[in-house]
Amino acid sequence: MALREPVMVCDGVQGGVCVGSSTCFVTGAAPTLDSLLEAMDRWLWHHPSYTALSFSHAAETRWEPRVGLAGPEATTVYTGVLLVQTQQRKR
Repeated sequence: MALREPVMVCDGVQGGVCVGSSTCFVTGAAPTLDSLLEAMDRWLWHHPSYTALSFSHAAETRWEPRVGLAGPEATTVYTGVLLVQTQQRKR
């Protein structure tokens, strides 16, 4: 399973950016928990206008087909959801 780069999913979005103080979810998946955490950290680094509120993750077992007569192979995939909020700018 390859890394699925984190993607932001929001209800209050305009032009790919959370509106006002909306909260958004950033979802991602990776073959290891470490690589998932690194990907989320990279996302936060590249989006400095957001602050992390919480993070949750789960380990899933997925059955991947194999070539030939062998049955499917179990692989573990780590999925994560990061709750973020736009930082309020002081005037």
